[in-house]
Amino acid sequence: MAADLFTVTAMIAALDLIVLIGPAIGVVGIGVSIYLWRRARARPAISYRLTSPPVVNVHRGVEDRISVLYDNERVTDVRLLDLRVENTGNVAITAGAFEAPMSIPLGDTARVLNQPNVGKTVPPELQPHVSVDGQDLVIAPLLLNAGDSFELTVLVSQLSDGNSLKARIAGVLRLIDTGTESSKRRLINATSAAAYLGLSALAGVVGASFSLVVGLDPFGHNGSRVVPTSGAPLCGKVLIKNPTSIFVQLKDTGKLHALPVAQIKSITDDAC
Repeated sequence: MAADLFTVTAMIAALDLIVLIGPAIGVVGIGVSIYLWRRARARPAISYRLTSPPVVNVHRGVEDRISVLYDNERVTDVRLLDLRVENTGNVAITAGAFEAPMSIPLGDTARVLNQPNVGKTVPPELQPHVSVDGQDLVIAPLLLNAGDSFELTVLVSQLSDGNSLKARIAGVLRLIDTGTESSKRRLINATSAAAYLGLSALAGVVGASFSLVVGLDPFGHNGSRVVPTSGAPLCGKVLIKNPTSIFVQLKDTGKLHALPVAQIKSITDDAC
């Protein structure tokens, strides 16, 4: 029983330490929760992927010897402009949210060879309107629910820009080029979630481990009345170590008092 008494005394000291550092762990956990909640709340976002692989490119040294025709017109340095746009936020973006439509500057020398072709759309009924305005490819404002996306292609000769999608949309600070930013954003989000889960798990393990290891109940009744078969009743927190021994942390002095289970007449919670 002396060994049991030493073990319980050590565990109570450890529990006192947990009581001291528990608020700090709680504050950190709350802070991380608030941070993640602010990141997860209503967040409009537009992501895009823009490429322009060459279709025809005649070297300048042989331009006078090779002719490439498109609809019976001579062309050089033809590129396929390929764009994919997606609402990667968690709220809808309405047509009224656009102060200016989405556009792709093509450059002063660019010439659009065909009518822009809208490819796959999600959902299928999504119908973006695409036009050419001077040297810009323009996409009219439209409703994009969370997860909506569309793709479009167009042939352009002498493309000298065409590197970015531009727009001004309420609540959207900037358009996200997924070719350069998606992996970094996923890493940041995964790290934040891992930190939150780690703190939550730590708090749970710290809070439960002492109870599970030795059978203590650190959040039990502080005013239990323990009546032995002989002697005066005891008042305090009952800590049960094993089926043969009972330890009572006395309410007034905080000292431990050990009794064999066989010598306990009754235990009444919240009775003193």
